[in-house]
Amino acid sequence: MQFQHHGRHDAPAGLRQNGQGRAQKAEEKIEALKVGDGDMKIFEYCTCSARGICPFCIQLSMIVIAAVFGISLIIWPKKAIDLQILFYRIINWKLEPISMKKEIRNTRIMGAIMCICSVMSLVYVIIRQAI
Repeated sequence: MQFQHHGRHDAPAGLRQNGQGRAQKAEEKIEALKVGDGDMKIFEYCTCSARGICPFCIQLSMIVIAAVFGISLIIWPKKAIDLQILFYRIINWKLEPISMKKEIRNTRIMGAIMCICSVMSLVYVIIRQAI
């Protein structure tokens, strides 16, 4: 049995049409970002342009940064405390917690509160834009 090479004509239809396969995949990814039943898209409120970033995207970025910071406080509270101690040593202060166990617990609580506030802020920003 011999195999014949038919060239580019055997390529899938999406690849033959000058990148329309990529465009279709991008459209599918955008459709996957729909929230809920598809009536509200989270990025439909974005008005970013070449002149700058819109306030909606700035708020979303700040919310994500706060959530990541809160999660890191929950996961690595000892590192956060050590960074604080290091900062105070740089400015010639000696800082030590009386009870490291309580300090770790309080740092985790602070991280959880930051995560909760981030989620509440996200809901507020989305609802405010929808109204």
